[in-house]
Amino acid sequence: VIFPSFGERYISTALFQSIYEEVQKM
Repeated sequence: VIFPSFGERYISTALFQSIYEEVQKM
């Protein structure tokens, strides 16, 4: 298993958070 770098993990987490917030607004 290859773990993503800290930067990639942070970016993916930020994107998921923004998408999650958009879904909550709906």
